[in-house]
Amino acid sequence: MAKKQIIIFGSSGFIGKYLKDKFDDDASLEVHGYSSQTCDLLSATDVHKAFGSLGKEDSIIIASSITRIKENSFSA
Repeated sequence: MAKKQIIIFGSSGFIGKYLKDKFDDDASLEVHGYSSQTCDLLSATDVHKAFGSLGKEDSIIIASSITRIKENSFSA
């Protein structure tokens, strides 16, 4: 039986790192953590690498944001 996959975007941040550490303790899960340094969502290659093997039962967690340090505008 294949393990359920969980992808966490923002896994280098406070919340994402905590979630990844907790899910890593569960042997029935295959956990993949990505940060802005390891997966650029504007890159088709990076997106395919992150999402390419996901199935219907797998999960995506987004624990990231654009901080005001990177972008200081109303939309950020």
